[in-house]
Amino acid sequence: MELIVIKKLVDVLTGGIQSLVRGRKVSANDRRAGKLVSEAIAELLAINPNIYSAKAKLKKAQSISPDETESLSRALDMLETVTIAVKKAAKKKRAAKKAVAKKRAVKKAAKKKRAAKKRVGFRRMGGFRR
Repeated sequence: MELIVIKKLVDVLTGGIQSLVRGRKVSANDRRAGKLVSEAIAELLAINPNIYSAKAKLKKAQSISPDETESLSRALDMLETVTIAVKKAAKKKRAAKKAVAKKRAVKKAAKKKRAAKKRVGFRRMGGFRR
């Protein structure tokens, strides 16, 4: 009887120790996924981030390691934030270009109008005589 209890106790302890060892062991896939996530975060923190590259790295990390880690979820949030910021910046740039183009067109029309008035005035004063 005592032998059975001791054997069960030893089995429980070895099972617990094995689960601890397995819990700390990081697989090669998890290391690769972590490396991809860190590369994606570094890409997103750059001055001119390449969103498509970061998105591809994060998708690959998700496919390699299906369980979502804290760093992966943080990187996905960063990707969303950076994407929104880049779109806003592009929208502002387009609006600025449009405003400049509009001003340029107005100036050109005004210049054309002044030139036409000068020609009319020149002709009235007897210009282009031979």
